[in-house]
Amino acid sequence: MGEPGAMTPGEDDVAQSFGRARQAAAELAGGAAVDAVLSVLAYFHPDGLGPEVLARLPGFAPAVDALIATGGLKREASTGVLKIPVSVARALRAQDHTDATAAGRIEGLADVLSGMVTATRPEGDDAAAVRRTARELGRHAITLWNHALTMSEQRVLEPVNQMVTLAIGHLQSAGEPERAVEAAEDVLGGCRRVLGDEHPLTLLAAGRLGGLLLSSGDAARAADLLAPMLTTRPDPGGLAQPELITMTHDLAYARGAAGQVAEAIPLYEKAFAASCAVYGDGHPVSLTILGNLAESYRAVGDYGRAVPLLRQVLEERQESLGHDHPDTLTAANNLIGAYSDLDGTAVPVSVFETIYTSRARVLGADHPSTLISQSNLASAHQRAGDLPRAIALMKEVLRLRRAKLGAQHPDTLTVMSNLSAAYADSGKVFRGYRLCRKVVSGRRATLGERHPDTLLSMNNLAQAHLAVGRIRAALNLHAQVLSERSAVLGADHLDTLASMNNLASALNRAGHPADARPLHEQALDGRRRILGPTHQDTLACLNNLAYACLGTGETETALRLFAQAWEGALSTLGAGHPITRKFEDNLRRARETGALRGGSGTG
Repeated sequence: MGEPGAMTPGEDDVAQSFGRARQAAAELAGGAAVDAVLSVLAYFHPDGLGPEVLARLPGFAPAVDALIATGGLKREASTGVLKIPVSVARALRAQDHTDATAAGRIEGLADVLSGMVTATRPEGDDAAAVRRTARELGRHAITLWNHALTMSEQRVLEPVNQMVTLAIGHLQSAGEPERAVEAAEDVLGGCRRVLGDEHPLTLLAAGRLGGLLLSSGDAARAADLLAPMLTTRPDPGGLAQPELITMTHDLAYARGAAGQVAEAIPLYEKAFAASCAVYGDGHPVSLTILGNLAESYRAVGDYGRAVPLLRQVLEERQESLGHDHPDTLTAANNLIGAYSDLDGTAVPVSVFETIYTSRARVLGADHPSTLISQSNLASAHQRAGDLPRAIALMKEVLRLRRAKLGAQHPDTLTVMSNLSAAYADSGKVFRGYRLCRKVVSGRRATLGERHPDTLLSMNNLAQAHLAVGRIRAALNLHAQVLSERSAVLGADHLDTLASMNNLASALNRAGHPADARPLHEQALDGRRRILGPTHQDTLACLNNLAYACLGTGETETALRLFAQAWEGALSTLGAGHPITRKFEDNLRRARETGALRGGSGTG
């Protein structure tokens, strides 16, 4: 091998032969046209040009035909790929004698590549061809970017970076998220290696990769990437305010997705304030951040802040986008979900049905947002006591999510968890128990032991242990979940109160009503304060405290509490609701025998 950039004797023969073919082709098709083809082949990926990409280069066909006819190029018979030897490509690049010449060439090729990416529609009829083209354009974009990094003329980096951003986004939208992440990792690695960690383009590349990791469900990696940029350096130099807003929002979203909602809230608040200053409070970017901030308040049980903000987002979306726009439907779904949290029966099933049918019409039956609405509709049927309809809907959503997202995706596991609870409510306790164990295993593997969703599924598994008679296992797991939820979410979080109620019910079931009573009282006090006295979960606490009082021999107190639970359910749920009938039966049996055992838990 010779010196870097020099040719071996064999390569020199190839170059001379190629030079003669190039000259002959120029006589047939014109020198400028031949040089345009060769510059693309020299600076694009060495795997060559595929037929789909070649077809997007207008005016190239005559020069390509001339180069093939004169032996300058070869087309692979099986794939139609056009390529030149690596040594020839290197020699062609060397002919751009200065960095300024090469930079101009690269900038022009970036414009060509950007045009091809923009002209390629991800929703094209041939999905396989769209993905192939996206992959090839991505390879060429990264190769061109790496050439640009070697230039001393760094002015070329900005337009090439814009082209790379387009190409990576095209990979994502064409259904190649893993390759999009790989391309973004390649770009970030090159930036760090050549430009250093503090360069604005390095920070942009890190932000782009963080957003892609979030989209792929890897919140932990996204947070690890974004946090050092924003928490240790709140104002990274060289970044414009819109870019900082995006990164701050993405870090907040990553924190929330990883279960660190308390850490997400101040980041959302900061991003929203900055977005209002840059764009205005009614701008779509500001409304997206505000909606996520409101959902974070909802996640920590701060409905006093969450509901007004969710209502504001919905009203703004309706006014600016119309009632059927996907973002408006998302805002309506979130507000209705909050109302349903506060009173499970306050929102009729028909409202959930309307949102589901609207999303199915606008977005399609298997769109992720449609599946969320279908799942919410199933839960509404479950709360209304229509378990057969709820189970049928959940099974359909589970089938679609498994097919689209995979068995271990967090959204798939959420539906599986809901279905296991519905099975348990319908009396199919062992079927629900088996499904619940799978959810816990999946969430531990994908989210970690202390993520709120993992703790929720552990809580449900403890309830399932109780349903199948594994009382000791239920007690141990409920105690563990209560401890973890208190540490992670706080003592007044609704999930913590649910664990308190459920551990107390398990203790009562195990024959320890005196230990259960103070836990029930504490859970009841918290739920009354947060949810109000007639919420379904508050009434469940009343019912369960009545069980504990009955077990400690406080019969009159128990009868009074049973009566309050039944009367509350009667006024809010109606006489025919399964929970109302259950509470009425508990009161009747307590009056008749004064001896009941057990209790009812919640999530």
